[in-house]
Amino acid sequence: MTNRKPKATSSRVRQWEEGEPLSFAWFGCASREAKREYQTCEIDSRRMSHRLDMEIQVLDDLISGKLVAWGVREGAPLDEGPTLIPPHLFPRGGNDTAAVDWGTSALRSSGFSFLRVRVTKPQTSTPRKKGTSGPKSKQAKLPPVPPVTPAPTPVVSESSKKKGRPRVEEHLRAVIRSLVETGQLKDKSRKVQIEIIRAAARTAHPTLFLRETQPSRDKIFAALRAEGLVTPK
Repeated sequence: MTNRKPKATSSRVRQWEEGEPLSFAWFGCASREAKREYQTCEIDSRRMSHRLDMEIQVLDDLISGKLVAWGVREGAPLDEGPTLIPPHLFPRGGNDTAAVDWGTSALRSSGFSFLRVRVTKPQTSTPRKKGTSGPKSKQAKLPPVPPVTPAPTPVVSESSKKKGRPRVEEHLRAVIRSLVETGQLKDKSRKVQIEIIRAAARTAHPTLFLRETQPSRDKIFAALRAEGLVTPK
């Protein structure tokens, strides 16, 4: 009975799964200080400025090799799996025609299109020493997981201390207004708009939206109607 070597595709899939979706990598891969500044900022325009700086930092780290990106090449065979994206395909500013769609985790550059892009740290390995015997050498340590900065605890007045879940409508509407002001919802399908709003809301208020499916589609539509962006039937 012969031993089968593991498929290279399975290794790529594992590394891809361990990464942060590009739509969230600007926050997930940011430094503790940048996260803290973003979370504690109460001015919407300044928060969006912080976010742009964090997005630029991710691109710089991808180009320099501090981070790597994996994505599914559009039009590739189904068995190809995720592909390591070369750093030079990411935009470098100026007149660079490469385009990153943060909302849908996509990259279009030099005639290539990558979908479902995820960002992670490059894998490191420790070379084995030759001519040694006895107990097996220790395995290479994985990159340390950065500590998660706890979200600031919202101040609750005495009059609002009631049982039940906190109301999220105003927070969600504020997120939508910020996205509209920065043009991130413009010319996007309703499905993509919902994904962008959900990702932005979970990033801005992680203690209010704990699950990946939050805020719900109904709450997002209610907030869009309240902002006059959806015409009631």
